Amino acid sequence: MDTTPPGPGTAAPSDPFKARQARDILGYVPHALGFIPTESAVLLPLAGRRVGATLRLDLPQRRDAETLNSFAGAAAGYLRRHRAADGSLLLVYTAAGWDGGPPGYGLVAHPLRAALAGAGLPVRDGWAVGPRFWRGLYCTDPACCPDPGHSIERIADSALNAEMVYRGSRVAASPEAALCLPAAPDWDPHRLREDTAGYAGRFAGWWTHPHTFRRTLSRWEGQLADRGQPDQQTAPFLLASLGSTAVRDALVVQICLGLDAAYGGAHGCGLLTGREAGGGFPGSGRPELPEWRPARSPRSYGRDFARVLTGDTSAPPVWARVDAAATLLGGLYSGGEGTARAACGTVLAWLEWARARGSRAQAMIGAVLAECLGYRLAVLLERLLATGKLPEWSFDPATAWPGTGLRAV
Repeated sequence: MDTTPPGPGTAAPSDPFKARQARDILGYVPHALGFIPTESAVLLPLAGRRVGATLRLDLPQRRDAETLNSFAGAAAGYLRRHRAADGSLLLVYTAAGWDGGPPGYGLVAHPLRAALAGAGLPVRDGWAVGPRFWRGLYCTDPACCPDPGHSIERIADSALNAEMVYRGSRVAASPEAALCLPAAPDWDPHRLREDTAGYAGRFAGWWTHPHTFRRTLSRWEGQLADRGQPDQQTAPFLLASLGSTAVRDALVVQICLGLDAAYGGAHGCGLLTGREAGGGFPGSGRPELPEWRPARSPRSYGRDFARVLTGDTSAPPVWARVDAAATLLGGLYSGGEGTARAACGTVLAWLEWARARGSRAQAMIGAVLAECLGYRLAVLLERLLATGKLPEWSFDPATAWPGTGLRAV
């Protein structure tokens, strides 16, 4: 499941795209998601004439009445959480098509329409999109929606699609292709592999000592602030540190809320119990750090630490840090191997989930588990994604990931 900000681009939301006809909306949706949806229901909340965040859900495999009504109710419940909405648009993407046979999309469209009306979000219009044709969901006028529909190629010719392409937006063929991971930076692969293994061995049992842990997070903090890829000396240390589950989990919190929240949360959760490393950090033997002065109680730190990891808080991450971390971890993932690479990929998947891009998160988790079968955090995140849950912060436009989007009206 995805709930995606309104479209890619660089202009502010006050400079919206104009959707003047159905194929403008149909051209807009893949740009908003970043990929072409398949076997999906896509719902667009409307506040007046303005389109809100794009909600995409996998169509249920079972099509009995109980399953479809449950699916429709859940979809309407998710869309209802966009508080300003007073209506909706509905698109059903189906690989089955309907040319030469009766359309099957109505089995999904009708309960969705009823559920959305019941939630106070009446469907103002809707369309079915197949492999070859598209047509109105509720239109019975053959002059408007001739049988079997309009050619799919007409969508690419829409004015809105052309405008979005002109402004630099691109649509991938699938969530996997939409990940767009960077190539590995110009590191010596042999040296990177050897140095990562060296740091992993040298710091084994040391990562979770309070001072070592804090110095390690400080290295990550410096790299996040730098906004670039680490050098040949720092990259293997960062990769090796992710072999510690405590460092890996604290890094997620650090990316979202900062160093103090990450260190205080690890301390409050009782994760800091290891031996102290006397040296061996890249660049210097023992960097000095100011004394940590907790601003809150251990319980408060620990509570926020857990809530961020599970998305059970409406307080949003610092989105600029999330975007910078995705770039950093993408480079480390491309250059890493084994468990370190799996850790990078899993944190990347979590960041996609935090940005409410569930399809990309699932694609990333699939890649991780294909290489590192059974990697524990990836398995747990895969189960979370399977529930369709999204972070609490993603349902309020004021706290959801802003993307770089343009709105459509």
